[in-house]
Amino acid sequence: MLIREVDHKLGLSCKLSLTQEATSFRYLSKLESIFPAFLYMQEDKTYLRTYVSKKTPNINAISSFLPVLRAVEKSECYIIDERINHIGEMKIIDKLVSVNSVVISGIFVAAGALQFRFAFHDNYLDEISDLLSQYTKNQSTTKILDLGPAMGFIDSIKSISSMMPLTVVGYRVPISSDEDLPFEVKDEKNLLIEVKSATDSYETFLGVVYSGQDLVGISGKGFTQISKEEHIYQAVLGNPTLFEIRKLSNERKIPRVALFVRVDGHHLAITAFIPSTMLDEYLAVLFSVARKNDPKNVIVTLCRSLNDNLWEQI
Repeated sequence: MLIREVDHKLGLSCKLSLTQEATSFRYLSKLESIFPAFLYMQEDKTYLRTYVSKKTPNINAISSFLPVLRAVEKSECYIIDERINHIGEMKIIDKLVSVNSVVISGIFVAAGALQFRFAFHDNYLDEISDLLSQYTKNQSTTKILDLGPAMGFIDSIKSISSMMPLTVVGYRVPISSDEDLPFEVKDEKNLLIEVKSATDSYETFLGVVYSGQDLVGISGKGFTQISKEEHIYQAVLGNPTLFEIRKLSNERKIPRVALFVRVDGHHLAITAFIPSTMLDEYLAVLFSVARKNDPKNVIVTLCRSLNDNLWEQI
C-alpha cells in the first residue's frame, strides 16, 4: 500500500499556537516567516530545535543576532537550540497524541509562538474537542488557529520540504518476534502503518494502521479499532532494532518528520522523512546499529531527495 492511497484517511486537522518566552522566538518573529522545529529531551529537560533556512526573506535582519542565539550554520540553514521553560503549556501535546488516530503533522515556530499541527480521524472529534476545551481556557497561552478538513499528508510534507529540504530514507529490519506486531497479517501488500510521533522516547511505537481488509488483533497486545468501515486501527509496535535506532537518533537530535512502516515478508520496511541537512548523521545511526548487531539487521534500500516521482514508490 502506497502513502498516496491513504493520503486523506485522517480527514481532520488542527493547528494550535502555544506561547513560550523564548529568546529565539522574539528574534525570529522579525522575519514574519514559518520555521520547522523539533522537540527533544536532554537530561530530563525539554528543548526545541528550530531550522532557519538561509533563503528566508530578509534573513539579514537577524544575522547580527545569530551568535547570541548560538546558531549552528549548515549548508542550507541555521540550527537554533533553546530550552523550553514553560513545560505546563506543552502538556496538551502529550494529551492529544494519546488520543486514538492522532498523528503529529508538524511543529513550527511562527509569529513569536510554537505552532503544533496534528491530523486525526473524524470518529474522534468529540474527544479532541473536549481536550481543546480544557487546555484553551487561557487563550493568552494556547489558541486554536485552525480546525477543519485536513490537507492530507502529501501536501503537508511538501509544505515542510519547501521550508526545509527533506530526504526520504528507506531501510529494512528483521521481525524479531510475535511482539513486533499485535495483529495477524493476512495481506501485507494492503497494509501501511503511520507512526503517530516518530521521536517519542517511549519503549514502544504507536502507529495508525491502514488496511485493505479487517484485521484481527492479538489479545492483550495493544490493538484498537479506529474505523471499522475504513479498516483503520491503532497498534503498539515492539521491534527492538527500531527502538535502538530511535534512541540513538533522539540522542543525536535528528528529527524524523514522519515515519511509515510496512510488512515485507520477515522484515519491517521503514520509510523515514529526514531533514536533508541531517542525512549523514541519520545514515551513521543506521550503519552503527548494523555494525553493532549484524549487518543484515539494517539494510538501507532508499536514500533520495523528496520529489513527486517518489509517491509512486513509497
